[in-house]
Amino acid sequence: MRVMTLLGVVLFNSAVLSISGKLHRNFHFIYSFECRRTINWQLAYNCAAIIQMNHTSTTYFFGAVLILSMAACKKDAPTEVDVGYTYIPNTVGGWVIYDVDSLVFDKFNTKIDTHVYQIKEVVESTYLDAQDRETMRIERYRRDSTTGIWKIKDVWAANKLDTRFEKVEENVRYVRLVFPVRDGQIWDGNSGNVNESWDYVYTDSGVPKTINGSSFNSCLTVTQKVEDITGLEKYDFVEIYAKDVGMIYKKAVYLTKGNILALWSDSTEVNGYDLTMQVNSYGN
Repeated sequence: MRVMTLLGVVLFNSAVLSISGKLHRNFHFIYSFECRRTINWQLAYNCAAIIQMNHTSTTYFFGAVLILSMAACKKDAPTEVDVGYTYIPNTVGGWVIYDVDSLVFDKFNTKIDTHVYQIKEVVESTYLDAQDRETMRIERYRRDSTTGIWKIKDVWAANKLDTRFEKVEENVRYVRLVFPVRDGQIWDGNSGNVNESWDYVYTDSGVPKTINGSSFNSCLTVTQKVEDITGLEKYDFVEIYAKDVGMIYKKAVYLTKGNILALWSDSTEVNGYDLTMQVNSYGN
């Protein structure tokens, strides 16, 4: 459409102005213009023939060909689509340390056990799994204080694929993220295991957040399951990811009670756990 418009301008000028010129020589001069490899020179040559038949001004011819050259040379820059891959960095040697608070409700012994410790996750290496997919080997360490000695706790695995991020935790495979990231998108986080379906959903993305005193410019929130069933069974599972860091926050709560009138903090009535992980530091 743009080229047809420019051609119309050339034809209009050829009908209005009439002076002689040595167009053939000038055309070969224009041919040496920088963009000769990208412009449609057959179109330009046809324009020249039309102008020459009507004794059109050489000046207008130069202007028309120059405009055509610029139109042919100018290419729109490709638009980059952020599908969300950077929410899961897979750099070997990358690590994240989490501050962990864990409450274990024991109705039988009428007590709540409190545990405070740190977890360190390290991408130790990558390898090809049985399906020939690149797999991250994630070594997890635990220490009971900020000055304690790290001790290996377990080894997990993860696959960052084109359309999803899968993580194997305690030999159970979860689909933690799907790509591309879109607010409101829903998927079954348990589609890789035999557990009942959980509808994960992106509740926000690309927003800044401050977690445990650290600020992050672009974060993604995954609500895995938040539900209070008739006041007797409670789920609260949420994870937050930051670009170029990975998971920076995790909430995992599962509680049950037999008395609907009892509070969820009542150790004589409640069983279950309440786990919170918050990023402490990270690096490569």
